[in-house]
Amino acid sequence: MPFAWPKAGGLWDKRLAEMHWQNVLVVAVYMMALVAIGLRTARRQTTTARYFVAERSIPGWAAGMSLLATIITSVTFIAYPGAAYAGDWNLLVPGIMFVAVVAVIGRVIIPFFRHAVSMSVYEYFGMRFGKLVRMYASFAFAIGHFSKDEYQSCTGEQKAIYLWI
Repeated sequence: MPFAWPKAGGLWDKRLAEMHWQNVLVVAVYMMALVAIGLRTARRQTTTARYFVAERSIPGWAAGMSLLATIITSVTFIAYPGAAYAGDWNLLVPGIMFVAVVAVIGRVIIPFFRHAVSMSVYEYFGMRFGKLVRMYASFAFAIGHFSKDEYQSCTGEQKAIYLWI
């Protein structure tokens, strides 16, 4: 028997209303495991440097592999080759170029940030250019990131209006 969620309307609520108790149990166990792991590891995090950059104890190759793992998605393996096979090679070029980009990042950018920056690029901007530039950069990134997500969910007509504004 499906788990009974309160119905407020909409497609998302309909999907939640159709969840079975086994699904709810899996989600609940997963959430409890996350909380338990968080509580266990929180005791070892005594400083912000230890939390955010592991006190610089992570080797460069591990940081590079982490960066590579965040770049590669199923789109890299399925959508880009599929689009190229269909005749649109434009999408495949960034998928191939990321190898060169990651090599440059690994040789130039990561060593620079490991030595010059304490926590984030915004902290570097603050040291180099002042607090105003630091605040502007972080605000511009946040607005750009959220507007990109909003733009991707728009219909064609909405995108035209969005670009016009």
